[in-house]
This record gives sequence, structure tokens and C-alpha cells, in this order.
Amino acid sequence: MENKALEIYYIRHADAENGSTAGRDKCDRDITPLGEKQLTLLSERFKGAKVDAILSSPLVRTVRTAAAAAEGIGGDMPIEIVPELIEKGATPGYEGLPVNELKKYYGRLNLCKDRIHRLPAAGGETESKEQCLERAKAVIEYLKNRFEFGQRIIIVSHGAFAINFHQAAMGISNEYDFRFTTENTAVTKLAFFSDGVRRVVFHNDVSHLIPLSEEYRFRI
Repeated sequence: MENKALEIYYIRHADAENGSTAGRDKCDRDITPLGEKQLTLLSERFKGAKVDAILSSPLVRTVRTAAAAAEGIGGDMPIEIVPELIEKGATPGYEGLPVNELKKYYGRLNLCKDRIHRLPAAGGETESKEQCLERAKAVIEYLKNRFEFGQRIIIVSHGAFAINFHQAAMGISNEYDFRFTTENTAVTKLAFFSDGVRRVVFHNDVSHLIPLSEEYRFRI
């Protein structure tokens, strides 16, 4: 029997503003001019790629990043908004703008019909690292149950959540605060094989940003 893999491409959003949110929650920041350049290069990287699904955090910076990947893929690729992909430390109770408002960034958006995990309630405590890891584990299990071996999906989320997502994917405890560095628009490829093997095929790949090397100041 052929040993197929469910391939997950995790992308961190493009460079985002520090302050201005244009009436949105303080955690929901837009893309900077540098981020716009990163999105152009990310879109080119995924030009013509074969992808079965794109799932995005509900925040503007991730939706716009997902849109860039979708536009590169072509074929009017839909994007699914998944609240559980929101950043760690987001304001409790805030799950992004309504999908109809987010559609100004990309027309083919829809909200995930499944509730994967309980997020912090409005007015509650900010999510702890242990709670975030549990959320990441729930997302991983959801992806493995929903998608099939041989499929390829894109996840667009955030830097802090990426630490927990990659820990959950590889079965690593956060006991020793082990961290994965993830740059803006970096791509990490994870593979879950039908024989039970899990692999990090590559991590934090920013090769598409080489044209911005002087401006981006790569950490080598």
C-alpha cells in the first residue's frame, strides 16, 4: 500500500502595523508597505501550485496573506476562516470582523462550519501557553480527521501560535519553552504519513523574499 502524506503548509502573515487598526480590535492589525511587497513575492511563490484547501485566521493581516497565496494559485481558490487559528494573546472574545466585511480583501471567503476548540470568552483571562498548546493540538487533530492522505492544505496564521502549532504537530512538549522561529510570510511544510510518521520537510523558508534581502535584513 502506498505511503501517502497529508501535507500542511503553514504560513505566517506578512509584516503588520504596530498600532493603527482602523476601528478594529487592537489585536487586528493591517499590513505595512513592506508587507505588501512580501505578499507580492508570496503570491509568485505559489503560482500554479496544487492545493486542496486554504484555512486562515480571522484577522485582517492573515486574511490578506491567505488572499495573496490564493491569487497565486489561481482558479478562484476559496479561503476558509477558522477562528481557532487566531493569534495567542488576542483580546478574549474577539474573533475578527464578520466574513462579509472581510470579503473586501478577497471575495471567496467562508466561515468554517465546525467549532474546533473553545476560545477565551470576552472579559476573561488571556490564553496561557498551556491553553494555546491544547488549542493547537485540537487544530492538528481536526486537520488530520477532516483531510485525507495525499491532500495538500495551506494554513495562514501567526508567529506566536506557530510555536504551539509546530510543537503540537511534532508531539513536542512546551515544558522547556522550546520555540520555532517563524518570519513574516515564512513557509513551513509538515507531512503526516499514512504509516504514522511525522516530518518537518522544511521550516521558516523565506527564499521567496530574497529580492527584499537588503530591506528585510535576513537573520542568518
